[in-house]
Amino acid sequence: MKISTNWLSDYVETGLSADELGELLTMSGLELEEIESFGADLEGVVVGLVLETSQHPDADRLTVCKVDVGDEEPLQIVCGAPNVAGGQKVPVATVGTTLMLPSRENPSERAAVKIKKSKLRGEVSQGMICAEDELGLGADHDGILVLDESAAIGQPFAEYLAETGQSKNDAVLDLAITPNRPDATSYIGVARDVAALTNKALKMPEIAEIAAGGPALKQVVVEISDPDCCPRYVGMVIRDVKVGPSPEWLRDKLEAIGLRPINNVVDVTNFVLHELGQPLHAFDYDLIASHKIIVRRSTKGERITTLDDEERKLPEGAVLICDAEKPVAVGGVMGGANSEVSDTTTNLLLESAYFEPVAIRKAAKALGLQTDASYRFERGVDPTGQARAAMRAAQLIVEVAGGTIVPGMVDANPKPHVPQTVTLRPDRVQNVLGVKVPTEDITRLLTAIGFEVDEGKSRLVCTIPPFRPDIEREIDVIEEVARLWGYEQIPLPGTTPVPLVSAGDTPEAKLLDEVRQRFIGLGFRELYT
Repeated sequence: MKISTNWLSDYVETGLSADELGELLTMSGLELEEIESFGADLEGVVVGLVLETSQHPDADRLTVCKVDVGDEEPLQIVCGAPNVAGGQKVPVATVGTTLMLPSRENPSERAAVKIKKSKLRGEVSQGMICAEDELGLGADHDGILVLDESAAIGQPFAEYLAETGQSKNDAVLDLAITPNRPDATSYIGVARDVAALTNKALKMPEIAEIAAGGPALKQVVVEISDPDCCPRYVGMVIRDVKVGPSPEWLRDKLEAIGLRPINNVVDVTNFVLHELGQPLHAFDYDLIASHKIIVRRSTKGERITTLDDEERKLPEGAVLICDAEKPVAVGGVMGGANSEVSDTTTNLLLESAYFEPVAIRKAAKALGLQTDASYRFERGVDPTGQARAAMRAAQLIVEVAGGTIVPGMVDANPKPHVPQTVTLRPDRVQNVLGVKVPTEDITRLLTAIGFEVDEGKSRLVCTIPPFRPDIEREIDVIEEVARLWGYEQIPLPGTTPVPLVSAGDTPEAKLLDEVRQRFIGLGFRELYT
């Protein structure tokens, strides 16, 4: 799971560096594998004012500029951009600055180039007026980047970007998520842990509530033939959207974690998947026969062409999303090409469902497909989060693609989630951990990660949050207390018992070793799963 620190700050403000945040998460069970830094090193780049320009005497496409960067004398800079003009505020890389510029041998790659005082066709150049791509801020190279008039002459360019909210410097944490932590496959899940560990507030995204039912019920019908494989299916209809490129803020967030922006509708579904951990799928509403959705198991020999344009033979028993005539998606894995959102799409059917983890795992393995959706479904998503995710996505789609949400939603929920509780004894926490954790701290930590805690005289009744399917017993709750309280606060024992007989000396161990050596001698390999 890749976590952009810039994106994470939308949900929790910690003031920690990327290294400190990685250490904090590792010690709480979300192991940091790598930190990758993004953004240009803008040291030496300052805001300049182009005082005057003149045509280069020996080159038609070059302009000689006088640029004030706050020094005693203005700099003379030769510029090849067609849009440079007097009176502009521009980013200037001064002599000695190192920029990552497109390589001459391979423009798709970048190489470090140190800006030097030089002569261009006989005219002295004391720096470089920069384009967007030369600063690592985008792909535009059609001309220099012209700044707002409020930019201060001589101000470090990095400060200007920070003040105007345009800084693209970021650090991305690559976290190893264990199978028992499906909640941590989302930004909100990671932010929830960070908020508990740092005692900071968790900022949830604002989502306008949309009630089930309403006119949406006349726009689409949902039929679940096998509630065991799909206990809940939420559908919303959005009309008159305009499919096109996503806004910069959305592209930046997806690109930071290695996702390629596709279009504003698909990008929103990917954004919400990573934000809330709930996979979504958008269908072209007008390509859904009879505007009816049927969720059923696949039968032997059925085929579907998926979004990657591959015709796939479905394993028997996979979750299949169909319309009145045909399959339109492999539930929880990938959508079908026959209902794909395209540039001509104007009406959307938004799907947000809960699929049974084992069914998704079997189908994904049989098809040789692991997608961002299947990765989360096979671990277990929040069974109560489908409507919330659909509302979040629908509102964002309207924001970035226009259109109108048909009031209400279809919420087929034949097997509603039943909250589970666990009784926790504070004395038992002390016996297991070897350290006394105050009851008020236990309550605070568990509440911070989504538990509802009712305090009794000698025990706490803890309602397990629906996004934590790994919590079943009292010992599971104690483990949560331990990792949030801090393993470093658990003291080492004064003495440790050591067995008098080595485990390797037992007859069983000797026999196992002999068998192992014989298998190795016959060319076998031993695997630990």
